[in-house]
Order: sequence, then structure tokens, then C-alpha cells
Amino acid sequence: MRRRPTPRRYAGLFACLVTWALTPAAFGAGGAELVLHGTGPYFTLQLPIALPAPAAAAASPNNLRVLNGRGEVLPFAWDDEAAPVAVEQLQTVPLFKLPGARAANDRPRAGAEPGWILDTREVSGTLQRLELELPESTRGMFTLQVSASDDLQQWRVVRAAAPVVALQHAGQTLRQTTIELAPLSARYLKLSLAQPGTLPELIGARVASLREQARGPELQWTDPIMPSRCDARHCDYPLPPRLPVEQLQVMLHEANTLALIEVLGSVDPEQPVAAAARHGLREQLRAVRRKTEPAAEPASERHWVGLAAATVYWLRLPEAELKSPPLPLAGSQHAQLRLSSAVPISQLGRQPPMLRAAARTRSLVFLARGPGPYQLSWDAPPAGPPALTLTQLMPGRAAAAPLPTDRATVMLARSAAVAVSPGPTLTVPQPSHPRAAAPSGAPGLWAVLFGGLALMAWMARSLLKRPVRQDARARAPSDRP
Repeated sequence: MRRRPTPRRYAGLFACLVTWALTPAAFGAGGAELVLHGTGPYFTLQLPIALPAPAAAAASPNNLRVLNGRGEVLPFAWDDEAAPVAVEQLQTVPLFKLPGARAANDRPRAGAEPGWILDTREVSGTLQRLELELPESTRGMFTLQVSASDDLQQWRVVRAAAPVVALQHAGQTLRQTTIELAPLSARYLKLSLAQPGTLPELIGARVASLREQARGPELQWTDPIMPSRCDARHCDYPLPPRLPVEQLQVMLHEANTLALIEVLGSVDPEQPVAAAARHGLREQLRAVRRKTEPAAEPASERHWVGLAAATVYWLRLPEAELKSPPLPLAGSQHAQLRLSSAVPISQLGRQPPMLRAAARTRSLVFLARGPGPYQLSWDAPPAGPPALTLTQLMPGRAAAAPLPTDRATVMLARSAAVAVSPGPTLTVPQPSHPRAAAPSGAPGLWAVLFGGLALMAWMARSLLKRPVRQDARARAPSDRP
């Protein structure tokens, strides 16, 4: 006997559909599910550039929240304490001979101390060493005293006796012209004789300094991006929305190819870049409806500004294979990039070049609490306290301690069907042919709600009709004659 579906079973099916619709991955543009790797309770999360709106969350950090399975807001802190990196630079400094100074074959003036003055005011960081440049004809051993000052009046000795050697014998040369300095900061340096003798002639001096530079987040690279359209002399490439491109890699398809190219970025003078990107998608959708290729945009609606010019190459030489390095950009945001060449694009290979863009994103640390699944939300207004500092979030952490090693990765919405991790690459849709954008989770949620209402109406109708049929069957025998 075939069992008839009961209203309880329909109610269970409706509850499953509603649960699916309300999962964090179904929200699409407003949130994404987090996957935790480790025991916690602190997790480090680097925002990937593949999120639908990571730039908006970074521009307005107050709109970003981390939620647990109960919808509770979890405390988090931005990783703005970038570890400093020591960077050494070698810089040429101005060199001045003291008036009346005694050099080789010169006689000193009465009361004048022979020496040289080095102007180090333009050197940033702490002074590490001094490299002197002597004429090729200089021969001898010299002992110099190095003094430092900030006002040319008060001098302090920083190196009492520094040997400088320039010798040559039997075709061999011995030169020692580097003076090591204790890390110091000074606006001027003075070289003088540490003991009676001859002051060497100098033709130049360089100072090596060490300065601490904050190290930002690691660069994240997109997957190769195909051009959306090409002309005889240029190709246009779409970019993810609001992506601050810092480096650009031009990928040639054939070896032994070399070309002079120029990179331009699209700029809409009346609308922000994000609006310009939506406008470009609207034009592509119109082209799909017309079953034609996207028409060229009028010059009045889109302008192009130059970003970089360089020689790109892929050379396969007998000793090694050479490829052009990434092009540095200023981190500006553009909806599209244009690759223009002085020669026809067809001469760059059988296929047009592809691009890879790199950008930096921020990292945060959050304290996991409660059941999962955990969610990263960036569209809803904040419903909890603002972001904390690392010191407030982690009271027992030292100032220079590394971030937690346990990681959290972001899962994109079901419509994207892509898992994104904070690695160096991500997946970008390739617009080789125009197609409509993937729908967000909101239409599906509305469809589930309307379907649930229809199911409840049918269940109510079934419950109302069932008692009437039973009463009719009960009265049927009494009506017979």
C-alpha cells in the first residue's frame, strides 16, 4: 500500500529548504563562510582579493564582522603592526676639503687642521660604514680619525684610528678604503689625521646606512586574465572590482618575443571606477542580446590614462631563459587595463598576451567562540563593538611576537563555487565571451520563501477537506432505504 505524504513530511522538507537558504554561503555578496585550520582559539585571516567586496571592507573596516553559528559577533583586531625590515642603502655624499688642509705634496697653513668634511644630511637611517674613493695613483698607508657632529661646532670621535691602505707591488694591488662605523646618526662626518703624516687625496665618498621599513602584507596574484576585446594595436583586460594593482605581469605566449608596450587604465571622469565596471558589464549584456560583439565605448564615456611603459620579452637563450619582470604600478584602481603596442598585436604571438595583477590585502586576528559555522560579513551595518588592537585582543602577547599560526580561510558563495585561500593565487572569471553575472543568494532565498508559502497553503487546504470526507462516509449507510 502506497503511503500518502503527510503534512509533517512537507513541513520537514520546508524546514530543510529554509535552513539551506539561510546558510552563510548562500548570502553571496554579503558574507562568506570561514574554514578554520587548527585548534585556536585565535585564528589569523588574510582577506583574499577574490572576495566580491574585499576592497569595500578594507576601506570601511567598521562594516566588517566575524560571526559564529549563533550569529554572535566575535572580537577581532587588524594586523596593523607590520614587522619592520632593515633595508641597507649606499648613497654618495658631498665631500669638502677643509680650508688650508694639507694633502699630498701640499704644505699646511698655520693653525689649520687638515681634513675632509662629509655632508650626510640627506642620508636616512643610521650610518653603518664609510667607503672612500682614492685616485688610482695614490700609494701609502694612512690612519684617519672619524668624528661626527650635528652643528659643525661640537665634534665627537666615533673612530679613533681607521686604517686606509693603497699599495701596489709586482702587479698586485692591495686597497682598503672602507671604514666601519658603529651605528650612529649624524649630520656631518669629519676625516682627519690620527697621527702626524700625509692626508690622502679623496675624489669621492659613499655612506652605507640602515633604515627600518615596515613590511606590508604579501602580494596576492590573480590567475591569468584573458583580454575581453582586441584591436589591431591594443587589447583590453577586465579587472576585479576595486583592485589596487601594485604589480602587473605580462605573459607572452611564444618564446623569443620582444615588444615595447604601454599599459593604460580606464578612468570615468563622472563616475567612480566601480560604477564604470558595472557600465561595462551592462554593455556586454546588451551585446549578448543583440548576438554581436561588444561595441567600442565612446571616448566621452571612458578615458584612458598611462600607467607604465616598458619592454616585455620572453627570450630562450642557450645559457638561460629570460622573462621580463613584473611592472610596478602605483596601486590605483581601474575597471579595465589596456595593453597598447607600437606594432600590431598579432606580432606578439598567435594569441594575445595575458595579464596577472598583484595587490595587497589586510589581515586580521579573531577569537573563536561558540559553535560553527563561522562567517565573515562585510555588507551589514555593525552590531557589535569596533575592532580592537592586538594588545587588547591578546593580553598575554608580547609586542614583537608573531601572529597566531592557526589560520582561517574564506569560502566563496555557492554561486562562485570557488575555494579561496590566502595563498599567492586566486580564480578570476575569464570574460573571453560576454555572459551574465552569476546570481546572488537573494533571488534563491525569495524563491524558497514563496515556495514555502505555497506549500503551507496546500497543506491547509488538505487539512480542511479531510474531515468533510470522513463525515460524508459516516452518514452514507443511514441514508439507504
